[in-house]
Amino acid sequence: MLCCNAQSKNDVSSFVKILSKKRFVFFVGALLVYALWGSPTPDSPSWVELAIAVCLFCFVFPFLTIRFLPGVRYSMPFWHLSLWILLVYGLLIPLIVGVYHGNEIKVIIRDLVGFLFLCLPLFLYDPLKQFCVRSSESDRADYSFFFMALFIGVGFFFACRVMMPDFPVFIKKTELLYLANSPLVMVGGLYLVGFSGLLLYQRVSCRHIFFAMVCTGVAVLFWLAMLQDMQRAPFLALCFCIVAWVVIGVLRAPYRVIVPLCCLLLIAVCMFDYGVDVMTRIENKTINVGLNMRLPEFEAIWDIVTLSWTGFLFGQGWGSSFASPAVGDLYVSFSHSLLSYMLFKTGIVGFVLTILFLWHLLNCLFVLFGNKPVLALSLFWSLVIPVFFYASYKSLDFGLLLTLILCVSNCSIDQKKKEVS
Repeated sequence: MLCCNAQSKNDVSSFVKILSKKRFVFFVGALLVYALWGSPTPDSPSWVELAIAVCLFCFVFPFLTIRFLPGVRYSMPFWHLSLWILLVYGLLIPLIVGVYHGNEIKVIIRDLVGFLFLCLPLFLYDPLKQFCVRSSESDRADYSFFFMALFIGVGFFFACRVMMPDFPVFIKKTELLYLANSPLVMVGGLYLVGFSGLLLYQRVSCRHIFFAMVCTGVAVLFWLAMLQDMQRAPFLALCFCIVAWVVIGVLRAPYRVIVPLCCLLLIAVCMFDYGVDVMTRIENKTINVGLNMRLPEFEAIWDIVTLSWTGFLFGQGWGSSFASPAVGDLYVSFSHSLLSYMLFKTGIVGFVLTILFLWHLLNCLFVLFGNKPVLALSLFWSLVIPVFFYASYKSLDFGLLLTLILCVSNCSIDQKKKEVS
């Protein structure tokens, strides 16, 4: 994305590479503070949120200034341009509308912070991409695994905090169950299950068996954490992923599926009673709450935004609230779907811009699916569920997930180009 003339190209390129390595410690520090002490939905800002913001700023700011160096020309891909337009639009029109309607300032700020998380790839993608740039053209290193390990590590600590709330290192929080709703916990649980099977699918050796057992044990921690809040969508996604991975494996190399499939059946037999208990709890929850009134919630938002043409175009603004059928007609400032939320807050303009960005992410996952189906499906469901069913899109986790999708898809595309060349 950074282009420059012949004279300054080498200097700027070297400067960016050095800067990315020096500043990467701030990004890791932000993730570590967030993983150990942060919360997706803090009641009020504290030193934790301040430390995360400072670390991210120190990581990102130098790369923003590089774009204005003499001789540097910055070219934007389509997703970058659409997201920049969404950011500028969201910081102006919905804010003006929200203030005009007299919405509470505290709620407006919370909505704005959640919106900035949605636009986080604008600031994180370039620095992370430059971190992976190597001086050698022959280097074919694939950083997809590195990115997955880094971001799944956040989900791992979230799962630990849910399952071990009294651990001395962790700050005691009342909203620990919200940690289990994190998209990073979901992507970690899905990917580790798929990666365990992939190790056995690639080769049956002592090393692969050992790492498959380790990944399976860590994956159990993720799923136990998600069970605390009795989430249904991730477990349905897990069932779909397992079936899809088995089918793909059979189509590509049927004989290699035998070992991981036998291990899967063995685990299913050993955990049969526990699995039946989980399915019973899911069934009871479905009987009691159904689909959690997601469709009536969207209809309620649609009725509000279509009352006037200005409301339809520009929404109700940040800080606005409505009587949500999903929570017993209580007035809330969020919905359980990113799409209905953006339609309500930013109108059809913000809704369309959001769709354009999400469409690019889906295209990235489609390309990734060709050579890395385990990774692609894990990221796909971790993206789709917050977009349609959960309100976790207002957290830092969601912005990190969007950045992760862009990074790993870019790594996969670059590696494929190098192999072809």
